[in-house]
Amino acid sequence: MTDQTTNETDTHVDDRTTSRRGLFGRGAGAAAAAAVGGIAVSSRASAADGDSLVIGAGNTGTATTELTGGSTIHVQDGTSAGNASLYGVSSTDTRIGVRGDSSGVSGRGVSGLSTGNGGAGVYGESNGAPAGTGVIGVSDSASGVVGRSTNGVGVVGEGTEWDLYADQSGRIGMAATNVGTTTPGIAGTLARNTDGSLWYCYAPDRWQRLAGPASGGGFHPIAPVRVFDSRVPTFPDSGVFLPSSQRDISVANGRNGTSGAITTPNAVPPGATAVTFNATAVQTTEPSYLSVVPGGVGTTDTSTVNWVGPGETVANASLSRLGGDRQLRLIAGPYGSFHAVIDITGYYV
Repeated sequence: MTDQTTNETDTHVDDRTTSRRGLFGRGAGAAAAAAVGGIAVSSRASAADGDSLVIGAGNTGTATTELTGGSTIHVQDGTSAGNASLYGVSSTDTRIGVRGDSSGVSGRGVSGLSTGNGGAGVYGESNGAPAGTGVIGVSDSASGVVGRSTNGVGVVGEGTEWDLYADQSGRIGMAATNVGTTTPGIAGTLARNTDGSLWYCYAPDRWQRLAGPASGGGFHPIAPVRVFDSRVPTFPDSGVFLPSSQRDISVANGRNGTSGAITTPNAVPPGATAVTFNATAVQTTEPSYLSVVPGGVGTTDTSTVNWVGPGETVANASLSRLGGDRQLRLIAGPYGSFHAVIDITGYYV
């Protein structure tokens, strides 16, 4: 009995050992097959909603994939799509290929950095309809697009209609800098001086002032209008000029030469800096002169119209900067009396 029991026990042990070996063999074969099958499948598979992202294969999905907690996707030297490391495409109306949002202080929705020669930190290109835009930046309270370069151009725009287009107010702002006639600069550059004047660099390191507080601005010729006649009582500030007398007159409105009624309101508009005019002296009594200067000027050593005797009518064309609210000052010479007439032929603004 004892021998038989021992033999049965040995037999069972051998059977279990054989079963384990067979199981391990079959499991290894299955695992190998699964591995081979997995390799074959992964080269063809595409991930959809809920699946893992498959590198090197198409991935489709309609749900949003979010990375939180400081996660970063870093792609280096990518060239497989659009010759870009990160490539966003949208073929649907009003959709966006690549979008970045930022709500933090000094945050940036999209930031690009280029350290190579001729490179671009952020590059946008539109090949669509005329309304297409390469790069759009939107901000509720700050700058929509900021371009900064430490050794080149901050923002470059290229287009067949406009290289740079202001789509909202139509205004383009400039920070103030110090500009003079020989300030270092590149030809074709516009700059705003600290006094508010606008300058243009017409040649390397050579600048010309275009407009500003100290310049006349652009000239606008107009059909001549009468703004003052001291002989007509209904004209403001009318009356004979006595020796060394002076008065400020407005050149804003053109008036009827007989009635003095306004016929051309704002013939010289607000903001005008200077005017061209004809000054006429009539009904003179002695040799003397009339000086026309900017409104508010107290004294002058110049004359605009001169005459050598009584009963003369003498006219002269001249130009003067304006003072006050579109005003000229008329200053009589030290001798005799006369009347004065002022006609405006143009203005600068």
